[in-house]
Amino acid sequence: MAIQTVVSGRIRNPALTGVRGMAAFVIFLHHAFGYVLEPRSSLDTAIAGLAAPGFAALDWFFVLSGLFIGQILLTDGTSPEALKHYMSRRVLRIVPLYWLVLAVVVIVFPLAVRAFGVDGEWKELADGYRTLWAPYATFANNIVLDAGSTAAEFSLSHFWTVSLELQFYLLAPIVVILARRRVVHVAFGLALAIMAFRLGAAVLGTPHDAMYRQPWFHSDSLFLGMCMGACQISGTSVPWSRIPRKLLIATVPLNLVIAMALASYRPDSGYATPFSLTATSVAGVLVIENVLRPEPTRLHRALKRPFWMWSGDRSYPFYLLHVPVLVAVNLALGEVLVIGAGDTSVRLPHTVLVAAVTFAVTMGLSHVLHVALERPLLRWASSRFRIQKRSTTSASSPLGRSPLEGQAEGIEPLCGLILSDPENRGDRP
Repeated sequence: MAIQTVVSGRIRNPALTGVRGMAAFVIFLHHAFGYVLEPRSSLDTAIAGLAAPGFAALDWFFVLSGLFIGQILLTDGTSPEALKHYMSRRVLRIVPLYWLVLAVVVIVFPLAVRAFGVDGEWKELADGYRTLWAPYATFANNIVLDAGSTAAEFSLSHFWTVSLELQFYLLAPIVVILARRRVVHVAFGLALAIMAFRLGAAVLGTPHDAMYRQPWFHSDSLFLGMCMGACQISGTSVPWSRIPRKLLIATVPLNLVIAMALASYRPDSGYATPFSLTATSVAGVLVIENVLRPEPTRLHRALKRPFWMWSGDRSYPFYLLHVPVLVAVNLALGEVLVIGAGDTSVRLPHTVLVAAVTFAVTMGLSHVLHVALERPLLRWASSRFRIQKRSTTSASSPLGRSPLEGQAEGIEPLCGLILSDPENRGDRP
């Protein structure tokens, strides 16, 4: 039974929705137990240790984004009309929800704190938010700001990934147009060049935060995903297919070991960053490749479970909301939550409680935003900005061939039928 289908020239794999849901959950645990919540028990310490590598799940999102963008540009073409539809759908996918969450955090919340006369840490948090709107509203925060050290700065620091993806959306059509029929090799070459540039920057003393957030240092996963998308459409093998899989897998722990050694040797430098980011990029590629295999794998079956699929559909609002909600819930619950009095009082584990409440609140808000704003916008964009399927080989196709020609072995086309995809699950990062 095929686990992938071809719809409107693009390859659809339902488990990729589950990848987004699982990645969002892993990143939530990483932020909660690695940054916001201070461990107060052995359980907290154990969870924090398990969540420490959670930052690697960011590259799952990046590889997926590059994969889908590569598929879109290579199937829809790069004509002026196609590019207009491409950018319109990308902007509608990213910007309205981003600006709404940003406006609530940096405008509505400070106004509410002032209106109710709240002082203390809440007022300090609100004052910090008011100074951050400009770089975040213009999607320049990953270039002009660092991660910051205050609660307000940290609450929005994860928005850099959205800015990086939007910058990639602007660059990707230029790459496809200039590369012509060599998109696979150009995208792979750009990924390798970024890895090399990152290593050189570290030797020259570039700090970790700059390399972690800026597009010229952390876009290799996106271009690797674009390379995979181009290979999926053209039916060719990825450039690294000749490397033995065990050797490819071994590069992940090898780079992590080098990164940890360099971090121990020079903890204040960025020497370890190129190796850790290379490890997460390769790991992201391996995860997505595992899901894209024609035969079902254990990971594929796990990702198709209802919870991960449901979470994946709401992963974007969840990702935007989870850190501001985490900071607010941690502040609201205080240091220790005690139920009852005297000898019958129960002291609840603060960190686990805050994480559980934050997850529930964020999931609820994400569902509301998904139903009220995200899903209607995606449906409207899907119907309004739809490229007519080309039935023959077209010169406007960057690969110079029909998008359905030469599909990879094991992928079952649906007899040329275009199935409805009202929620646009298959091509949204």
